[in-house]
Amino acid sequence: INAHTHFEFSNNKASFDYGSFSGWLGSVLNNGGAILENCQGAIQNAIIVQLKSGVGSVGAISNHLIEVNLLKESPLNAVVFLEFLGSSYSLEKLKAFEAKFKELKDLEDVKLKAALAVHAPYSVQKDMALSVI
Repeated sequence: INAHTHFEFSNNKASFDYGSFSGWLGSVLNNGGAILENCQGAIQNAIIVQLKSGVGSVGAISNHLIEVNLLKESPLNAVVFLEFLGSSYSLEKLKAFEAKFKELKDLEDVKLKAALAVHAPYSVQKDMALSVI
């Protein structure tokens, strides 16, 4: 079991700053979009690596649900955690998250389950976290 993986970052080839936490977070925010471009092949390869390593079940942390169809087509069992981030209250962001979570729930089957993940206390405003939960 690989309980915490980010398949959507599989296309990363050293775009992140691994020094300080703030440097790393800034690099994720600045480079995340580019990493998501054309990432299907990298995600497929990451799934193959999991399988070759003997992994049969994954907890996939996702913000964009890019990996969901590839996971559904693979032999892996998966719980896809739609991750919520938001440091200020936004009804618009909350509604968008709810719609995306419904989209994920509609894709559930025997081997793919939907779940939610509130990122962390420092990255999610308290009332937003309570609304999501």
